[in-house]
Amino acid sequence: MNDKQRSSDIVEHLRTLHDSLSDSQRAVIEFLLTHGVEAIYMSSSQIAEHVAVNRSTVIRTAQAVGFAGFSELQTALQQHFSRQYGGLTAPDIGSHQLLSLMETGDHTQSVLQRMVSIELEKLKSLPDIIPAEDFERAVHLLVSAQRVGIVGLYLSKSLALNLYYPLTLMRSGCLLLEPEATSFVRDLGTLTAGDVLFAISNTRYARVTLQSMEQARAAGATVIALTDSLLSPAAKRADLSLVVPPKLWFYGNSVVPSTLLNALCASLLLHHSGGPSQEINVANQIFTRFNTFIDGDD
Repeated sequence: MNDKQRSSDIVEHLRTLHDSLSDSQRAVIEFLLTHGVEAIYMSSSQIAEHVAVNRSTVIRTAQAVGFAGFSELQTALQQHFSRQYGGLTAPDIGSHQLLSLMETGDHTQSVLQRMVSIELEKLKSLPDIIPAEDFERAVHLLVSAQRVGIVGLYLSKSLALNLYYPLTLMRSGCLLLEPEATSFVRDLGTLTAGDVLFAISNTRYARVTLQSMEQARAAGATVIALTDSLLSPAAKRADLSLVVPPKLWFYGNSVVPSTLLNALCASLLLHHSGGPSQEINVANQIFTRFNTFIDGDD
């Protein structure tokens, strides 16, 4: 798609081309336009299931309207709706998504039941979203790295912590990069060839995270990104991208990216399955010495 088309109203562009498409392709476009914000954060497989077409039809539809693939069309639609919401923050837009789902869901179910159903639907699609070879490459990089730096800010911080803490119990050389910490510049500056920076960055993309990725790559480190699109600023700065389109309202606490990180940690644990690591043993000794935890009956 050319620059003129990118800058124009993508919704009007799709409506103009609607009549020239096949029946199945028109169904895909109609679903995207009808469901708006909700649809643009679905995977191509999820959209195919809702429209009752093959996933390849969704991809060919994106190509038929001038995009290289579905991810490019999805990004254009996300940008359109972001402008439409007039500068609202991700949680603000997310609240609209959540309310829309609550209004159209099964009203015989409780809010808890409906939220679990939404998360389960996304969770089931995770193995299809993340190519097996990309997952295994990420595991290999994390196992073989001399040091692993982890950065995730704002809504991404909880995910960064969920990766950092178990990683420290399985291997040495883990760094949690926090701009507010006095050690941030020093720690980032230590990453070089043979090291890995694992960056978590989704809409909205934190400038410091992107700059950290640029610095790490310039120093020869390998950069892995957990992000929401292959066309995101984070993906463009990464050597390997793990793409999980999030629901904005639930981003940091969603079980989907958390499950992906848990799977990475489980794979790393299998590589250290000979027994408790030295880090775990040392941590347990410190916990005992400082009487860190109480017993359940205290």
